[in-house]
Amino acid sequence: MFKTLALVAALLLSPSLSFAAAPAPEGIIGTILEVEGAGTITQPGKQPMAAAVKTRVHMNDVIATGPKGRIFVLFIDNTQFTLSENSKLKVDKYVFDPQNPAVNKGTFNVMQGAFKYTSGALAKKKDPEVSINTPYGNIGVRGTVVLGGRVKDAYGVHVQEGRVQVRNDAGAVLVDKGNGTMIKSRAEKPSNQAPFPPELLNVLQTGVFLIAGDQLMKNLPGFMGENLKLQDQFKSFQQLNGLLPGGGNLPIPGMPNSPKTPKGPGNFLKKFPF
Repeated sequence: MFKTLALVAALLLSPSLSFAAAPAPEGIIGTILEVEGAGTITQPGKQPMAAAVKTRVHMNDVIATGPKGRIFVLFIDNTQFTLSENSKLKVDKYVFDPQNPAVNKGTFNVMQGAFKYTSGALAKKKDPEVSINTPYGNIGVRGTVVLGGRVKDAYGVHVQEGRVQVRNDAGAVLVDKGNGTMIKSRAEKPSNQAPFPPELLNVLQTGVFLIAGDQLMKNLPGFMGENLKLQDQFKSFQQLNGLLPGGGNLPIPGMPNSPKTPKGPGNFLKKFPF
């Protein structure tokens, strides 16, 4: 009996005996679902890669389109972004827990170009902490479909659904469904909300028009189903990296479970007075 126990102990302590650790979850926050024309995606510290359908998106990746290019991104909370030609998008902050909406928040940075944004689960709480930064100011969103981009000699923001607050260094305005605001510069307050003339609205809508848009919308429910799996993976990623309250204490295969102090995302976005 003692010989058997000694043999078992020797096997367990043998350096040649190892157990494969489960792969660490990736920090995937979205997927490119449509590319028309030229487009790239650049991970921090790496060279740009050609954007393609089903390319995964992570925080701080820069998604860019070239001349006549369009890209559609579906994020794991079902937020939708369409980029026009010569545009750049980076996600500066993305915290998402489908079981605890109170922690959800995001900051999308449209560095250049025009866009169309449709809210997902991140913005579906009482006081959403979701914003879109642009070169002309910040757009605070809630339950929203919004268009933004250069129109003639200014930057236009038009709300198709919901309500937004547009803020820059000179002040802020609220914009309701069917209205828009124009911004000349960060140093000039956005104009009071008003309906856009058809010719101005057409510029924004044409900029984000997808040739395959109808078929994409038909296929979207299937992609949203796939997002459920990505949500679970991303929640594990956030917990392992201390990005959620109480996170950073998941058991790691082959290692003792040592609780960590959660870093937390911090209060990065001011509440908007809707």
